[in-house]
Amino acid sequence: MKTTRPLWLLLIAVLTMGLLATGISLPGSRPAAYAQGSPTPRPTPTTISPAPVEEEEPEPEEPPRNGTVSGIVFNYSAGQPQGGIGVVLDGGGWALETVSGPDGHYIFQGLGRGPATLRLRLPEGATAVNPDLPVYTGHSLDVSANLGYYTGDPSPVPVLLTAEYVPVEGVPDRLALSFQVENRGAIDVTGVVVDARLPVGHQIISAQVSQGWADAVGLRAQVHLGSLAQGQKASVNLLIHLTAPEASGKGVRATLTYDQQVTSQIVDVVASRETVKMPVTGETTAQDSPSSLLLTALLVAAFGCAAVLVARLRAKERDPER
Repeated sequence: MKTTRPLWLLLIAVLTMGLLATGISLPGSRPAAYAQGSPTPRPTPTTISPAPVEEEEPEPEEPPRNGTVSGIVFNYSAGQPQGGIGVVLDGGGWALETVSGPDGHYIFQGLGRGPATLRLRLPEGATAVNPDLPVYTGHSLDVSANLGYYTGDPSPVPVLLTAEYVPVEGVPDRLALSFQVENRGAIDVTGVVVDARLPVGHQIISAQVSQGWADAVGLRAQVHLGSLAQGQKASVNLLIHLTAPEASGKGVRATLTYDQQVTSQIVDVVASRETVKMPVTGETTAQDSPSSLLLTALLVAAFGCAAVLVARLRAKERDPER
């Protein structure tokens, strides 16, 4: 038994070496450099992120609507504030209405920002002193605007503004716009200003004033007349060029203000086609009258004859025998 065990072990060792030489490995044993097949890929877990949620931008906060427009309604015929008169604030796409109180006071509250127009609802036979008064409302803006009217005729306004167009003789596209301010009240007044705004199609050429000074440029003239004593008058004359035929029929708006006023005064004056005899398409003008056309034809003929004569003289100089 002692002689057979080494032989058995030697046999196993030889057999193992033979198997290794032929590339066959015993179960459970693999060489370190054994090439293994590619493992079956395993799916990589994918985390799907939720789509980003677009945050809605907060709507801009509307500015607080706390503007006001207030004032009194003044009856110039009675010489005192007047209650019970309708007052309209028209913003174009919206309108508010109230009624003046017993003391003539009115007020609009909770107003936003933007332009608007004030007007009165007057009884028949009454005339507004400052009709369609423009105002601008805004946040925390308190606008004061007194409105006036009178009944009958003539106007009892103490300081009266009047205006009229006067055509300029011989110049169809020129107009003289004349303003007159008269103090018919019981006191002297100071800080008298006439602010005239012209529509498109007008152009101020010059301004003349009986007193004070004027700042007239383009479509606006601000005339500072200073003081007017009782019974005193002052005049303003604007020379205007109408740049288009359609300028006739459009109104010039003039506003009178002074330091002691109860209300402002507004006058609208319109240049009609009868006042402004501007030529329109199809009308004969000084430029295309028969006499001017004949003169143009004669001048063209004279220039043509002169050109032919010069050409012949030059040809004769080059060839004297001709």
